[in-house]
Amino acid sequence: MNELKNHKALWTRKEEQDLIFELNNDNTLKIIAEKHNRSENAIKLRLASMIQKEVDKGTVKKRILTAYNMSDEMMSNLLEFKRRFEDSKSTSSSPATSGSAVATSLILEKLNEIDTKLCTHEKYLKSLYKKIQNK
Repeated sequence: MNELKNHKALWTRKEEQDLIFELNNDNTLKIIAEKHNRSENAIKLRLASMIQKEVDKGTVKKRILTAYNMSDEMMSNLLEFKRRFEDSKSTSSSPATSGSAVATSLILEKLNEIDTKLCTHEKYLKSLYKKIQNK
């Protein structure tokens, strides 16, 4: 098995955007996993998490399917895969470790929020810089 350099590494907003771009260019999950130095399961879980966020925000299903260039069946399979993975983690972890897993999950969620905000600020600063350059 090849070494997965990004195993358990935090996902960046850029990497999530790359996932969507690669899906829209009809790359297979295997190829995407190789490009990101992650397992296919990691790719599936991240896609499912991204989709679930969209669902939770109230995004229309058809819009999600179009944005991610996937079928309804693939979306359902990814969400089911994520649910089974989370169920297996919760039943296999002891109470002592599940608390730290929840804390880690919350930290990762907050880091993703910060990353998203930084991307927004970066775009704003770039547009501001362009305006200054044009004067």
